[in-house]
Amino acid sequence: ERLERAYGQYELTTDCTQLNNAQQPSPATNKQPEHHLNINDFSWDDHGFTVMSRFYTDMSLLLDDKFRVAKQMTYNSYGDRSDVDTSKFRRAVWNYVQMMFGIIHEDFDYADIDALLSPSMNHFVKVTAKTPHRITQQHTNNLLLDLNRSER
Repeated sequence: ERLERAYGQYELTTDCTQLNNAQQPSPATNKQPEHHLNINDFSWDDHGFTVMSRFYTDMSLLLDDKFRVAKQMTYNSYGDRSDVDTSKFRRAVWNYVQMMFGIIHEDFDYADIDALLSPSMNHFVKVTAKTPHRITQQHTNNLLLDLNRSER
């Protein structure tokens, strides 16, 4: 409940095409909405890692490793098919999760999220990112049935 109150302002519909218009600077003020962080203004490598390593070196190294593995993790396959480029799908999921927490990538077309993620996958990613304690077997039963177990 505490997390829901803290991040409730980022509740979005599954129609991510609305984000392209909603996150444009206001013509009157030419400012981004205050509750979002443009990824071009901040980077983990230049800002997050540097600051965190000053206070907690081990944790900054651990997080850095986890971020890199999460961004690069792939078997280059999809079910029975091999040599599949999954980078667009992985980038859509990565940017969707960051968007839920107010981090926006100017160079990403958020309409790709709706194109690459089914409504059930979209919902699963949202539940996993925002309320992981609520994940149930029902969330995963019919999700990605054509993937191998290790790919899920």
